[in-house]
Amino acid sequence: MHEKVAVMTAESTQNQATHVHESRDGERNFVFHLSDNDIFVRTGRQLIEACQLNISIELWRQELDLMFACLKEWCAKSPHHVRTCICEPRRARLMLHFIPAGEQFDFDLADAIAELDSYLCRNYKNVGLVEAGQIPWNEVDRFVNYSLCFVIYGEHLVAPEPVGS
Repeated sequence: MHEKVAVMTAESTQNQATHVHESRDGERNFVFHLSDNDIFVRTGRQLIEACQLNISIELWRQELDLMFACLKEWCAKSPHHVRTCICEPRRARLMLHFIPAGEQFDFDLADAIAELDSYLCRNYKNVGLVEAGQIPWNEVDRFVNYSLCFVIYGEHLVAPEPVGS
């Protein structure tokens, strides 16, 4: 009979919202019974953390997109200095590689990148750690993992042929 009451209660409140309070329901188990008969049991704390994570990922993605738009605009304003800008995720950071338009190291570009890096860290905090630097076009393969990187601005990269092919 006890089970029947629980089922009836659940069915009778089906259109009402269920409130999960961290202090009260953090250790309480919630059962999710899916249409394919899979069953998941999660604590209130796990539900709250999942919601926070989803919100954080969405915020991170929005800010990342804004940062990339900012970078593209910044590079477009300096085509005589920037040939290409590449982003490469590395562990818990994003590496921004700027390739100078000329063949030599560009000291003016280096100064501008330092200012840009500071600006990005101040204005795009939710993106996480960002590190920016300058690399030569003819040595990109020494600095960049082609399978992880993507071009934000400029010429696209062509991965070098494997040795021995």
